[in-house]
Amino acid sequence: MAYEIEWTDPAKENFSEIVGYLFDTWGEASAEKFTAKLEASLAILEQFSFAGKQHDHIPAVHELVISKHHSLFYIVHDRKVMVINILNSARRRH
Repeated sequence: MAYEIEWTDPAKENFSEIVGYLFDTWGEASAEKFTAKLEASLAILEQFSFAGKQHDHIPAVHELVISKHHSLFYIVHDRKVMVINILNSARRRH
């Protein structure tokens, strides 16, 4: 049985910002490539919800690398994967 994927509002906003930036800066092909990678990552999480690395400081949070520059952060509860954020690794604060 597949896990259901849900998104928080901040994750939706970050996705839109990332796609907009990629489109404006690198063109439509780059934005589509990122979207395809994200969709493939979500398909993996639907089947293997704990595929991502557990966060060092917040054990309930997992990180799945989408691309060289982007990671998806999520939590798993019951049969749901909640996407809580998508971050650009170059902008990440430690």
